[in-house]
Amino acid sequence: MKLNEYQIKGSFKNDKVFVLASDEEGHKSVLLKSMDTGMSQRLKTDHMILKTNVDMLDDCSRHMGKYHVIQCISQDIDVNNQFVRVCSYMFNAITNPVDTPFISGLFQDIQTLFETTADSDSHGLQVGIYGEMCLIKYLYSIGREDVANKWHSDFYSKHDIEIDSNHRIEIKTTSGEKRIHSFRHNQLVSRNIDIVIASVIVEECEQGKSLYDLLIEIQELFDDVKKKLLIEKLIRRCKLSGENVGIICDEQHIFDNIRFYNADDVPHLIGEIPVGVSNVSYDVNLDAELPEILVSDIL
Repeated sequence: MKLNEYQIKGSFKNDKVFVLASDEEGHKSVLLKSMDTGMSQRLKTDHMILKTNVDMLDDCSRHMGKYHVIQCISQDIDVNNQFVRVCSYMFNAITNPVDTPFISGLFQDIQTLFETTADSDSHGLQVGIYGEMCLIKYLYSIGREDVANKWHSDFYSKHDIEIDSNHRIEIKTTSGEKRIHSFRHNQLVSRNIDIVIASVIVEECEQGKSLYDLLIEIQELFDDVKKKLLIEKLIRRCKLSGENVGIICDEQHIFDNIRFYNADDVPHLIGEIPVGVSNVSYDVNLDAELPEILVSDIL
């Protein structure tokens, strides 16, 4: 069935709010039912086109209502696949027609994703992300999804998991043989906040799980759309795809070597940092005789 120039994927009923489609040139498109009665507007970026309040007619020229349309105009196959994946989880949960400001906001969120560029140190980033994803998966596996779901929605947050205003977890990953991690001073020392350090050792191998597959798996665990979108941004930052799957590691080896420490027990600089001194960071060897804590002790 077609609505205007858009070929609908699957069956279509007039009460359907979200529809996947393709236009006559094969561009991936999504149609989201509009609650507005105003004029149609158009916005174009390098990757997408947004058309709001489009009157849709079926094959028999019957009016099927107004829809907002987002088209992916990129020729990149990976961008198209990511577009469909993102739209599916962002829009599937929408059960009622939406207004123009709402669809415009979603359009900007998707555009921000496509503006995310690859990091220059892709391998170092992949190692760090693999450690974080394994820690999240580990927490889910032991029934602590309540903690895993507190993982940040901003990759640049001071700490990786903010359980509440007084409890944080900082995930540190290394691919070296020794448990040596780099810390910013304020990741170890913070007034009135209990900080737990999760130490993860990542060992690359030929037979294991790729970072791309791990990210897609973790994405499916989350219900929060912001976290799903952050996973997509990490995929782009690492320049991953079904063809370029990133580093491959042995998950079980990683799970067996996860350790937790109280930040107060981790060696760190003592005393106040002098006025005018900032961005203090240093490496710490956690292979020393440090007391470990259990996940059950975190909360």
